[in-house]
Amino acid sequence: MHSLHQAILTLEGLLLKDSHPNYPVFTAKVPKDLDFVHEAPADLFFIAYEDVFKLFHSRRLDYNLVRLYALNLAMKIKREATPYVAVADPYYMRDSQLVEGSGTRTMATEYLQRFMLNNKRKNNLLVPFFPE
Repeated sequence: MHSLHQAILTLEGLLLKDSHPNYPVFTAKVPKDLDFVHEAPADLFFIAYEDVFKLFHSRRLDYNLVRLYALNLAMKIKREATPYVAVADPYYMRDSQLVEGSGTRTMATEYLQRFMLNNKRKNNLLVPFFPE
């Protein structure tokens, strides 16, 4: 978090000197070796600069920041070989994606079934949900 803070301060300094500043967008790519949704368009997501500002000021987080945190947690669990915990991808876990009768609801159901079967030996399954 400290390195992110330093990067933001440096970027702010550069933007303040610019006569026509435009705020950047940070890109995150979902690795294929995790049990996350990595088919297009879910393989890539964007974090707006203002979302990082909201994070630092404890305001409501954007959905992509929640997904980035879940991805970070899943990578840390894999790297440290934590035995009994798994984190699901919150890509489908939004109210707009889970509307009755929608195609994304079917895809979400299939993803969760596959996730639970792949992690049936785990004691703790974390499923982040993002209410809109």
